[in-house]
Amino acid sequence: MSGELYLTFSLILAWVIAEILIGKWMFNAKPDKTIIEKYPKKVIILSSLPFGSSWKEKVQKNDIGALEAYQFRVKICFLSMVVALLVFYAYISIRF
Repeated sequence: MSGELYLTFSLILAWVIAEILIGKWMFNAKPDKTIIEKYPKKVIILSSLPFGSSWKEKVQKNDIGALEAYQFRVKICFLSMVVALLVFYAYISIRF
């Protein structure tokens, strides 16, 4: 039983480290402060949500690239969390 517990702890630790690295990568794509200050908070929040594109009508064309890059990385971060949690749930339900 201690081997299974060690493996479970190692998987949780690896997942936490991976999520920290993915989160750091995501926040590196955050748009510059000059872009964020141009628009209302609602537009910035909508642009950072993983799905939706209604915010594109309210921003300048040259700022869309920076906001889309951040939105893409947010999608990857959410997807990595969901997939990791599903895999961990499957592992726990099979092992215990």
